[in-house]
Amino acid sequence: MSEHLTIETIALAQCGALRADSAVGAEAHLAECPDCAQHRDLVRAVPALLSAARAIAVPVAVAARIDAVIAAEVDRRAMLHAADPPAQAQQVWPEAAGGKSTEQLSV
Repeated sequence: MSEHLTIETIALAQCGALRADSAVGAEAHLAECPDCAQHRDLVRAVPALLSAARAIAVPVAVAARIDAVIAAEVDRRAMLHAADPPAQAQQVWPEAAGGKSTEQLSV
């Protein structure tokens, strides 16, 4: 038997998000592997579990703190952009700089 499927692959197969050839391979594996089939059954149960879960309200203090943190980050990014637009882009989106830190880049 081949290597087990990842839970991500099983979930993608269940929602039809795999390419056709990958889906065929996943389904063939699931038909032969009881461990992966059991994981598939658990993945299938997730939507019903989530639907049955009781929604809870976010406490006002927590929502206020989240709003304050977001506002502070917006202000920080605006100040960075006003000071030096290229430096701001490197700090906010380091992956656009090839994963290098700002210190490793020469502008």
